Amino acid sequence: MMETKTNLKCAKWSRQDDGLYICSQNQKDACGCLSDIDIMSVNIILTNEQKNDRQKYIDIIKKCINEKMLALITGAGVSKPAGMPLWNDLISQMMGYAIQYNFMKEKHLITKKNTFFDNLNYIANQLIKGDLKILSKVNPLESAEYIAQFLDDESFIDGKRDKLPDISIKTMIRHIIDHSFRPIELLMREFKDRNLCINLSSELTEYNEKDFIASVREKYQNNWSKIASLNTMFAVSYLMYNEKGIRQIMTYNFEPLVQEHLLDLYGLSPQKILTHPGKFGTKAWDTEDGLREIYHVHGFVPGKRHIERENSYIFPAESDYIILSEDSYYKVENNEAYNWSSSIQSYFLNKYNCLFVGFSADDYNFRRILRQTRLVESNSKYNSNNTKKHFLIMSIDGWLGNIYEDMCRMSIKSDKKIGRDALNEISEKAIILTQQILKCREEYWKRFNIFPIWVTTKEIPELLTSFIDP
Repeated sequence: MMETKTNLKCAKWSRQDDGLYICSQNQKDACGCLSDIDIMSVNIILTNEQKNDRQKYIDIIKKCINEKMLALITGAGVSKPAGMPLWNDLISQMMGYAIQYNFMKEKHLITKKNTFFDNLNYIANQLIKGDLKILSKVNPLESAEYIAQFLDDESFIDGKRDKLPDISIKTMIRHIIDHSFRPIELLMREFKDRNLCINLSSELTEYNEKDFIASVREKYQNNWSKIASLNTMFAVSYLMYNEKGIRQIMTYNFEPLVQEHLLDLYGLSPQKILTHPGKFGTKAWDTEDGLREIYHVHGFVPGKRHIERENSYIFPAESDYIILSEDSYYKVENNEAYNWSSSIQSYFLNKYNCLFVGFSADDYNFRRILRQTRLVESNSKYNSNNTKKHFLIMSIDGWLGNIYEDMCRMSIKSDKKIGRDALNEISEKAIILTQQILKCREEYWKRFNIFPIWVTTKEIPELLTSFIDP
């Protein structure tokens, strides 16, 4: 490794007369940042036709839940409130661990104070903490390969990875899971952030956690829908907990946080939860009345606190493999004549009407299965009315923010000073273009019999709880 003397320049930094620099994003001029846009309700953005379609899809979901014919498919967005990173953020944190791994291998070369290694160690720590994020513009499958190469320098034979360093990657994932919030910790954070009135001590301990939960139950009279509406993790767990709710989850996440919330937040009996950790669990299907089953199709990694609970039905040992990088996808496909992961995904899409939550729909394997399913359906002799319908909860926040920013950039020009009418015109045009983009996206997903339900991120928990509550 060599220390570089190159100084990178950012166009948004400008030098002032006093020799200091200021970022234009910190000025009072409009900059179009996503954080400057407060979207109160998705209904402000949608056309009447889009609002009518949205309500129609919601009504179908409620009917499917009532008939026990709806399954959940969850992605990383569900676990974000509990402190788990999204996929690109996960890769960034893992890159921090990988840099530290390489740093330790070369540390013996350091004979005196070395600015380069000091900076490298600082960068690695910031990545691990989540304060620094990289690789957001790179396909997660590809960027995961970067991590594998860092951890296994001699793993290529004839241009192919002989063995992905699964143990090291699982260890990193377990570290990240261990730093996630336990259900009671997350509940306390939500109460404090929202200034909800309840008797809370400054810190949770093993001695006052039961008192805290008891106080919550007394205040809300066991009306858990009010708690569920606080965040997406609470809401998804509530859909599984409620007797009128959903019994099957297929998740692309590695960690058992939903299981943990079912037990510790809602008090569900352990006999009613079964985890399938990258393979079928230790019980047969439908052997337990009201059994909640959770399928980890990309593999399973429990945290230390989950392992210590010694419940192999709910918190089994980590799976033999995890699907994270390009090589891990191809390895599973090529080495397994019967691919459990792909089979379960196909099974869910064909047996149930599925509701996707916290899911970007960018997963390579998922898209491949969708196209195969579509091909089978187009050649099927069955009536198309029997085809299952799937629903994708998708936030409009990012699209609207980016479009508004582009409209600002196009309209403001050089002086960056505009009147109220011009500002309103930017907003109007941004909404119109957003509506058109959403229309295009909806038509795209309809090809696969998937129907988007547009929503702002803040509205997702209440939307989920509304599926089973009046």
